[in-house]
Amino acid sequence: MSKTIAGVDVSFETKRLNDVNRLTGMVDDAMNEVDEHFGRKDFAHVVSLILKEGYGSHNFEGFVAELQEFLGLSTN
Repeated sequence: MSKTIAGVDVSFETKRLNDVNRLTGMVDDAMNEVDEHFGRKDFAHVVSLILKEGYGSHNFEGFVAELQEFLGLSTN
């Protein structure tokens, strides 16, 4: 049974956030397993390969916009 608050399916949003947190931990663990001092250049390279191979160039702009927003770098 889902719960709705102000038109938002809270159970779906809670699951999504739990999935994001779980995946964040898994990615961090995997990076540390490969190299405890994984550099930002290597991390950016890995993310770019995932975007190119798994999501396609048509998603680049949207991904960068979301990333900027999550980092507080939004230009809007």
